[in-house]
Amino acid sequence: MKRLLAFLFACNCLNAKSVITEKFLDSVGMIESNFNPKAVGDKGRALGIYQLHQGAWTDSCIWLENNDDGKAEYEYSLAIKSINGDWKKLAKDPDISRVVAKGYFDLLLFRFNRQGINPTQLQLYMAYNMGFTGAKKFDFNPANPRLDSTRYSILKRASIILSQ
Repeated sequence: MKRLLAFLFACNCLNAKSVITEKFLDSVGMIESNFNPKAVGDKGRALGIYQLHQGAWTDSCIWLENNDDGKAEYEYSLAIKSINGDWKKLAKDPDISRVVAKGYFDLLLFRFNRQGINPTQLQLYMAYNMGFTGAKKFDFNPANPRLDSTRYSILKRASIILSQ
């Protein structure tokens, strides 16, 4: 059973490589903070280039720890150690926060794939920005008429940046 799950997970990760690219991560950094590692948002709860909240940071680190494929990068090991450490300091480090943001996108992609959805980059960003459950309430549709004007504007800007 474990081998079957590992195989299915590996198949899902192949999709991640086509959606979660270096360019995509760069675009998310631009959308979230204009690449400012000292950025603070959401009343102090979102930090760094990728504007990660502590919950997303922790979820990503747990995901990375449980899905380690032999990575020995310095940033990766620091991210894992930050689960019980000073995530606020590390969230402002561009290299470490990129590893954690990528891990969080991998986790989101896994959740999409588990529901039989092969998301676009914009849908993936929507789940990143709103949380998976929040985006699901809007059917992962960035043009859903039920979105408030602020959220719609954020997703519209994201759409423009992701398409460049």
